[in-house]
Amino acid sequence: MAEPDLPKLGEYSLRTQALAITALLLCFLVAAFATGAKAWPVGWIGVSAILGLTLLVLAAYDLSAHILPNVLTLPLLVAGLVVNAIWPISLVWSGLGALCGYGLIAGLRWLWLRRKGIEAIGLGDAKMLAAGGAWVGASGLSLILLIASSAGLAVALIGRSYFKDKALPFGFFLALGIWVSWCFWVTPLVLIA
Repeated sequence: MAEPDLPKLGEYSLRTQALAITALLLCFLVAAFATGAKAWPVGWIGVSAILGLTLLVLAAYDLSAHILPNVLTLPLLVAGLVVNAIWPISLVWSGLGALCGYGLIAGLRWLWLRRKGIEAIGLGDAKMLAAGGAWVGASGLSLILLIASSAGLAVALIGRSYFKDKALPFGFFLALGIWVSWCFWVTPLVLIA
């Protein structure tokens, strides 16, 4: 099989990157406070802070380099499995979320590459969704994808002239989807328990 064609990677100015990360951080804060972050247990705040900061770093890295490095995604995946072995979601359900998350994107990537010869999405996105699945479990994957896809589509439509010849970094939107799923899907399980 021939080497796949890669999409043209958009080069975003530092100002655009800073604005995007600031907007993402504000979304993170709104989601946390909308779910009553002030009343979260101290341990849960610590775990959530680690998740949120890692997602912000991954989003920033994806904006600047269009890569989601294994040095961040794989430890995030392992941390999600450990957290959910201790807290609200079982290790089995968390592991199933990781497998399904990776398999979904890797499978779509393989199909598109085979059918069109174009690498439409990278395996870094698959690893990031696997990490998200580990954190929110298999049942939270649909919410991650709904939020990430909707936000990505909205940005692409609103800024279609700006993004005309640029690939959107999907990891940025996955970070938003994972965080919102964590706040609205998983956190209520902890607060109820």
